[in-house]
Amino acid sequence: MYRRSETGLWVFTLFATNEIPSVVVMFVALIMFLQMGVGMDMATVYAAVLLLPRAAQPLMRRLLSGSAGGVLDLNLLRATECLTAVVMGLFALWMGGDPLQTLGMLLCISTLAAWHDLLAHRYFAARMNRPDGRPLSVVRVLSTQMATVLTYGLMLMAVGVLEIYFRQRAMWYSWALCCYILAGVYMFLAMINMLLLGRTEGMPLPPARQGRRRQWMVQAIVLALLLLPQGLMFYCRTIFLLARPRQGGLGCTLQEVGFAQGTVGVIAFLLGVTVGRQMQHRWSEARIKEETQATIRCVPFDVEQTPGVDMVSGKPAVARVLIARSY
Repeated sequence: MYRRSETGLWVFTLFATNEIPSVVVMFVALIMFLQMGVGMDMATVYAAVLLLPRAAQPLMRRLLSGSAGGVLDLNLLRATECLTAVVMGLFALWMGGDPLQTLGMLLCISTLAAWHDLLAHRYFAARMNRPDGRPLSVVRVLSTQMATVLTYGLMLMAVGVLEIYFRQRAMWYSWALCCYILAGVYMFLAMINMLLLGRTEGMPLPPARQGRRRQWMVQAIVLALLLLPQGLMFYCRTIFLLARPRQGGLGCTLQEVGFAQGTVGVIAFLLGVTVGRQMQHRWSEARIKEETQATIRCVPFDVEQTPGVDMVSGKPAVARVLIARSY
């Protein structure tokens, strides 16, 4: 049942697909609204509205139950339909429509992306119970970062090149064609996932703990406040790059913005991987044992043990658990 997925290809396609709509609604949508002429203030408001489904992920997690394999495929097809609907919304706006139509379609994509993110991590957690689960974490990180950099940088550069090609109807045709291409890529990845992703029936799924612990609302608010400067910095930076010199900006083209953001993303990714590997090597388990001369002893429970419950599957445990303590 799992032999065809042992290479880790399913991890790459799953999380690359998971990151593409997230980049579109969180990063690319702001530039799209700015080019529509809705103004910097309203473009920022629209981009902030698209982040609401991400903030509501703890509430979505409370609805998770059962397997996630089949729902992932269906979610990909829905996102493909929404990306195609964005193209229709762009043409409707070109004919004198309301930009709120495009906002509504992008909000649907944002909601599906948030739901797909929960399902993808739940599916990955179930497959991590396998003996070869640890190396798959590296593939997951690489696929996520590569999809982010490529989608954001290459999409903006492609739109900029198409604007030069289409000339008079540059903006509408360029964004529409890029959305069509993304919809095609999404459909292709959906078909690959249908072939590679196994079903989670019979595999223990981790319980949904997010949003069910005490003071979870306080933790969510604190996390939002910690992420607020990052979001403000990104939006301000993008507006500063695109704004005209008379408005205090640099007046960069889309190609320049895409090249700059893609380059910064690659540098940040390589720097993070390098520093992370060094820190992991410095504080490795073997080195800590060597420097502290620590030994591991298994100490049983002091109280009378009753049939326990598996923390992952929630089913009765088949083996007793011992506490490992370092001396």
